[in-house]
Amino acid sequence: MMERIQLIRSEQTRELFHALTTACTSICCPPKRVPCRTNVVNHAVVKADVRGSTRITQDLLARGLNPATLFSQHFYEPVKRVLDRYGAAKVFIEGDAMVLAIFETESNRQHQRAVSKGVRALPRQILAIAAAYNERPDLTELPRLELGVGIAFQPSAPAYWVDGDSRIMISRRA
Repeated sequence: MMERIQLIRSEQTRELFHALTTACTSICCPPKRVPCRTNVVNHAVVKADVRGSTRITQDLLARGLNPATLFSQHFYEPVKRVLDRYGAAKVFIEGDAMVLAIFETESNRQHQRAVSKGVRALPRQILAIAAAYNERPDLTELPRLELGVGIAFQPSAPAYWVDGDSRIMISRRA
């Protein structure tokens, strides 16, 4: 048993340990004491991406417009503003895709319900954001935003890989 004990000697290792949500108690070097966090018991992942983004990007560039501004102002930023309402977090943005996660923990399990929020409420809100934007482009001659939304549920905590300052979430295969 003593051979299995590992002392945490660096701040990065300590942060990784807590990100993994594998245990609630740990021995930390003084003077820093990390508050106990409850473990993640399951999570839902929602991926939303803009369909036809290559065509939209080419069209806007040909007209001297910035496609990043369109995606940011009318997709990414409005979605980011509603994440707290659903207890969701942005995992990452890559090109025209946004990956979000809702974590169900031991402490919020009774009221969070990641499955319900992940499968129903958050994707509906994301689609409503696109629909609200799409009511205006006829007046501004901007392209419509058509979204594809994918949803996955994992009945366990995600794992994390740390790359410098970035945490990369990895869900287990179902």
